[in-house]
Amino acid sequence: MPPPGAPGVAPPPAAPAPVPAVAYGVPDPHGLGVAASRLSGGSRKNGRAALAVLSMALQDGDVVEQVLVGQYHGVEGAAVVLASDLLLVNAREWQPEVVRVALAGMGVQGMADGRKASLAFTSGATQDGFQGVSDTELAVEFANRIRQKAAAG
Repeated sequence: MPPPGAPGVAPPPAAPAPVPAVAYGVPDPHGLGVAASRLSGGSRKNGRAALAVLSMALQDGDVVEQVLVGQYHGVEGAAVVLASDLLLVNAREWQPEVVRVALAGMGVQGMADGRKASLAFTSGATQDGFQGVSDTELAVEFANRIRQKAAAG
């Protein structure tokens, strides 16, 4: 075998270029993943479809402060407090419901039996509800957050 660099012999191949580092995190521009991490494992599992609908209903600039999973109009749903709005969605097959209401002046009542909580919202002449929340402590926090924002206007 002729020595390297001799006529008729190809030089050894160059070392491959280093591969640039890639960030493998999932984008979460609205903070929904962080907020959902506070939910119980059962709520996250049972609310997967509603949370997916919610993720699509969020608009540019929306930042999720808190999220709940339960039932909205009798269907798996999610409720979220944003800076100045309440967003309610459900995972109704083929036609999910998405309702956005301003928090200013909103009233909220909560009921809990120790295992499940329900919230009733009033804004002007409009009333709506969210039932079947397993994370009762988070439901209390959710209602208090709405009261604070509604009072601040």
